[in-house]
Amino acid sequence: MTRRTATEVDLVWLASTDNVGVVGYEVVDVATGAVLTTTTGLAITLAADAGSSVAVRAYDAAGNRSWRSNPQSR
Repeated sequence: MTRRTATEVDLVWLASTDNVGVVGYEVVDVATGAVLTTTTGLAITLAADAGSSVAVRAYDAAGNRSWRSNPQSR
């Protein structure tokens, strides 16, 4: 799910599906629950941030959100 360098973290995940239709993904800070960024793709590159963890969750056209993925260290 991840690739790390000294300055970047690449997150990659599998597509989600539901009965309404997934329209995007949110990358969230695990500690605070804050949404760091959104994307419609299945991969994103973030700046490395030692001591921080992120997770990905899908959202659909009706505004429903999935459970988040397992946390990944930044």
